[in-house]
Amino acid sequence: MNFTLFELFVAFIVLIVASAIWLNLTTRERALRLVKSHCKHLDMQMLDDSIYGVYWRPDFNNGAFAIRRKYRFTFTTTGEKRYKGEIEMIGTRQVGIYFDAHRI
Repeated sequence: MNFTLFELFVAFIVLIVASAIWLNLTTRERALRLVKSHCKHLDMQMLDDSIYGVYWRPDFNNGAFAIRRKYRFTFTTTGEKRYKGEIEMIGTRQVGIYFDAHRI
């Protein structure tokens, strides 16, 4: 069974795209777990049980290549009003989590 150079190139590109999608999904799931944990710690309720991506950019953090991602979510403290929050990740590491001003 012989493969042409083009077939190997296409297989390599498919492998790279699949691994990028897998890494993005695992990072998103990690961010979701971190937000849920942080909301529970602050006695807040995360609404809709989901986050959504705002941006995805390459970043050179401490001389190493990584992807900087920012996700948004909604939460409530009293059950009456919705507030927005953001979590920022570099690679799979949390850089910051931000909450709108809210009632306690």
